Parts: sequence; structure tokens; C-alpha cells
Amino acid sequence: MKLAKIELTKKDVYKHGQQRGLSSDLSARYFIHAVLGELFAGRAKPADYQDRGRAVRVLTYLERRPQDLAKMAASPESYEVARWDRCAVKDMPEEFPSGMELRFDLRASPVVTKSSAGEGRNHKGEKKTWSSGTEMDAFLSQAWESEENDVTRQGAYRRWLERQLEGFAELESFSLKQYSLPEMTRRVPDGDGGRRVTTFQNPDVAMTGTLLPKENFVSLLDRGVGHHKAFGYGMMKVRPA
Repeated sequence: MKLAKIELTKKDVYKHGQQRGLSSDLSARYFIHAVLGELFAGRAKPADYQDRGRAVRVLTYLERRPQDLAKMAASPESYEVARWDRCAVKDMPEEFPSGMELRFDLRASPVVTKSSAGEGRNHKGEKKTWSSGTEMDAFLSQAWESEENDVTRQGAYRRWLERQLEGFAELESFSLKQYSLPEMTRRVPDGDGGRRVTTFQNPDVAMTGTLLPKENFVSLLDRGVGHHKAFGYGMMKVRPA
């Protein structure tokens, strides 16, 4: 597995999306997602999008050098969107030594999918309901179902991450760096054979801390953590603590 840094020019990203008929109602993350999907035939996830003014820097894990994948999979138009002269690649370890402490940084969408319908109450005592299959902020899910009033985002997101790491790593320390609730867009079936744009709010959380990797930790890095990995979430960056 390789860690790749790829730079995309925003102007070219939007031009590519317009050529593909993407609606202007779609978010920037969707336009980037569309470019990466064409460049790497859907292999470019998880990924981390970093705004650099006129450009976007994308970090992602790939099984081969990004130029080699793109040469096989990309259309000429999508291939030209990437600034290949600014691309950088390094090999990742095949495994991490047992007991080696790692520091991690993760931008994630900590949501849970409710397995059944239910109801609870928010901090104001107001009744809240949800249906089976509802995607919900992990903090709200815990807070609405708890009889206690001391549920915090820090605690809820730590517990969420611990569940994601089960079998792959042991979480040692955890810190919530940043939280926001931006609007996201995606295309969904419209029921008539076409697709429509839908908008929803999505928790955007930056986390950091330390962990102890287990034998198959690299497979977790490869698949990513949590939901919406195709839209720039779930890539865990690690380094020796």
C-alpha cells in the first residue's frame, strides 16, 4: 500500500464536473469525489481533502502509484486535472511492530445507522424519534438514548472510534480537535430512473490521539474509518508517537 499526495486545481475540478453534467448545486467535495473516481476507477478512498487556496491537496492510500493507476483508468480529461509534477508517493509498512505506539490524525464523519425505530429526548427534554436505517450523529444517538445529561461530544466520539478500531488497534488517548456541521450533497435515485441532488447536514470532526496497532492494522488504513469515505473522510494518518 502507498500513501499518495495529489494536487488538483480547483478551476479544473469544476470544469471537469461541468463537462460531466454535474449540477452546480453539488458541493465541492462531490466535484473532487467525481474527479478521483474517474482517475482511479473508484480506488481513491479513503482520502483527505486539504484546501490550498486555488488548489486542493488530496492524501489517499492506493495499492499502486497514482500515475500508473490513472494511466490505466482515467479519461484524458480527468487525467489532465491532476498536477502530476507535484505528486508525491511513499510506500507504507506492510505491518507495524506489535506494541509500537502511533500518533494518529483523523478527519471523520462519526455517524451511526440505527438498526431499528426508536425514540428519545434531547437535552431540553423534547421528544425525538427516528426510523430504522436513519443515519445519525454518534453524539446525538448516545445523548438522546441516555438517561443521563453528562454525555459529551468528546466522550461520544471516543466511544465511536473505539468501536471502529475493534480488532485493529487499541485506543490509548483521544482528543477532539474540531467539530462542525456542514451541509453535504450527493445524488440519489429519484424513483423515475434518474438521479436528484439531496442535501443533508453531516458531522465533520477532526480527531487526534495515540493508539497501539494490532496485526491487521494496515487493512484498516486501507479501508478507512467510518462513513462518507468517498467524500474526503475516514483517512487515518499515522506516525510514531
